[in-house]
Amino acid sequence: MRKRLFFTLFTLCFILVLVSFISLCFGSETFSFSKIFEFLCGSLNRESYEFLIIKMIRMPRICLAALVGASLALSGMAFQGLLKNPLADPYIVGTSSGAALGASIAIFLKLSSAQLPVLIFAFVGSCLVMVSIYVFSLKRGRVAVETLLLSGVIAGAFCSSIVSLIMTFSGNDMQKIMWWLMGCLSGREDWNYVFFAAVCFFAGFAVLLFFAPAMNVLSMGEDVAFSKGINVERLKVIVIAASCLLTSCAVSVSGTIGFVGFMLPHIMRSLCGGDHRILTVSSALGGAIFLIAADTLSRSVLAPSEIPVGIVTAICGVPVFFFVLKKMR
Repeated sequence: MRKRLFFTLFTLCFILVLVSFISLCFGSETFSFSKIFEFLCGSLNRESYEFLIIKMIRMPRICLAALVGASLALSGMAFQGLLKNPLADPYIVGTSSGAALGASIAIFLKLSSAQLPVLIFAFVGSCLVMVSIYVFSLKRGRVAVETLLLSGVIAGAFCSSIVSLIMTFSGNDMQKIMWWLMGCLSGREDWNYVFFAAVCFFAGFAVLLFFAPAMNVLSMGEDVAFSKGINVERLKVIVIAASCLLTSCAVSVSGTIGFVGFMLPHIMRSLCGGDHRILTVSSALGGAIFLIAADTLSRSVLAPSEIPVGIVTAICGVPVFFFVLKKMR
């Protein structure tokens, strides 16, 4: 069993490196494998346009795609384990809708000329929605999981309606809001975005990995977890906070990219089993691989034009959704 898990994780790491290498080759400008090898070996002319494109545009974008994909997959894994619902994902609890509302407000206020205000508004909007849902779900000091789920759906619908109202009066900025809502990494080719996403990802990853054994016990039922000495309510708060940090960060830098948090935990669970210690690592790797591949397709299929990466993930995610739904029946 251990050999199989080690082989699976090693394979995922190898695929991640391979997909990242291939992604460096493709885009509006296609480079040969030899050019990428020259760049990685340090022999490529530093004043050439190939060097500038690879270093200043493609590398930060690939790193950001990996971090966003890993964050969404980790968050989805945590919500599915906590809510005991295989159809749960980061967006079902309203965090993405809150981020969309925050970003729409920033664009409506003409603050989109600089990317930082949009990022801050989206991050704060996502966090405020999640805090509101959490407070509403408290009942006698306990978090009611069913109420949390339903509150997220209601909050998401409310935020979406406000976004639609803003779009009605946004005039020429409607296209900017629509592009952001579809999910896109274009224009985020900046190492500052990568640094912000990396800090949030590793913080959330460390928390979820540390509490993975407790999540394994919780998956057997709250009564069992309580009998094992686990503070169930504290665990819920910690997992929700870590998951929302991951989702808020990912959505604030990339827009609403759907189905990654829903799809990847199911795939990794079928490959590696339900142990959250292994699932945490494998989900992060799988999410990174998937979003790098999806982003490569989005900027290569119709080059030099781009398809929003959220459309690519939705096309891939819908069949998986119906497969899981049929399996549940």
